[in-house]
Amino acid sequence: MSPPAIGVAVAVSALVSAAGFAARALDAAGALAAWLVGTAILVGAGWPGGAVLLAVFALSSAGSRLAPRRRSTGSA
Repeated sequence: MSPPAIGVAVAVSALVSAAGFAARALDAAGALAAWLVGTAILVGAGWPGGAVLLAVFALSSAGSRLAPRRRSTGSA
């Protein structure tokens, strides 16, 4: 399976990063970084690489939402 065209990679990455931003899983800087990294992965590794990246993002986002919040003790 060949990688998608650059325009398709840009569009797909934009949709995924916008969805992450809308779900409040990413802030603006994170959405921009996700768009850039997603585009690069899709162009370089194709759809299988994009699927792995999406799975890692989804699992880490779910894990951070489900994990209990720990309070900082203030000491390093």
